[in-house]
Amino acid sequence: MESFTVLTKALGIIEENLKENISREEIAKSCSYSLSAMEKMFRHVFHSGIADYITRRKITCAAGDLISTDSTVLDIALSYGYNSPEVFTRAFVRIWGETPSKFRKSRSFSEIFPPFGKPVEEYVRGGIVMKNKRTFDITELYDRLKELDGTYILSFDMVSLLPLNEKYGHAAGDLAIAECLRRIDTEKDEDMVMFRIGGDEFVLLSCTDDQDIARAAGDRVLSHNGETVSSGGSDIPVSMRYGMMKLSSGQHSNLKYSELFTELCHLPFKSETR
Repeated sequence: MESFTVLTKALGIIEENLKENISREEIAKSCSYSLSAMEKMFRHVFHSGIADYITRRKITCAAGDLISTDSTVLDIALSYGYNSPEVFTRAFVRIWGETPSKFRKSRSFSEIFPPFGKPVEEYVRGGIVMKNKRTFDITELYDRLKELDGTYILSFDMVSLLPLNEKYGHAAGDLAIAECLRRIDTEKDEDMVMFRIGGDEFVLLSCTDDQDIARAAGDRVLSHNGETVSSGGSDIPVSMRYGMMKLSSGQHSNLKYSELFTELCHLPFKSETR
């Protein structure tokens, strides 16, 4: 089985078993691979271990349940294989930076860690290799753009995530990403729709053809630049930037999947408020 096919199958198995305690060994066996080979390939392409990816997907889906259902925190924790609300809360705080109860009261966006996109094949001299650029599945975004001609789309990213990770560690970087999502979630208008499309890359569909309304939402997010998150005893400033474009005449909705991701990540950025 080709390696990119193996990883695509593994991602599917994980999604199908988020409410089951399926092990890494079982995933590798289902793909006819050894665990060591599967783990090495997964880390190379996705920059994440299998167990960590499963945890992040579980917590992401659990966050969605907190928002969309009346189930108790305990029931949601048990449904995703956590044997106590305390263990679930610790995992939740590590990903989101706040408790499940507080999250439920203040948030509308839950997809902090969408499913990874399928591994991308790239032809090079000597054969096919897989790109090791970690991207998320943006199928829903791709579909929504077809309905939004004439409206504005905003693309955000975080400033200096790599130096932050190097100085404070990846746990601090994760909290900074969660803070970026919190700012967009808090400052967007009610009918605007947010997506996370990459490690520190986010898209906001303004769903309006009014440039001033779209720009105002982006400026509100940037007004929080320099505010901090706390990690390991350090207060770490977090800043963002954004670019904006108008969807017109089906131009962007007709882009190939990979072309759309590239264009959204390379808009001219604005890094300060007006």
